[in-house]
Amino acid sequence: MKVTVNGKPEDIQPGVSIASFLGQRGINPQMVIVEYNYELPSREEWDRIFFQENDNLEVIKMIGGG
Repeated sequence: MKVTVNGKPEDIQPGVSIASFLGQRGINPQMVIVEYNYELPSREEWDRIFFQENDNLEVIKMIGGG
């Protein structure tokens, strides 16, 4: 199934949630903001949102500095 992740097309398996997608890539969910189809779902929703064909996901990593 094709989805767009950070502007690039990716093939992912059906039945993958946002939470499992992040986990498969070793991304700490506490360190990112996710935009899914141009909306900002809460972290509590990430395990209940499953990708569909042609979805769009933006994963923005938070970086501290000073």
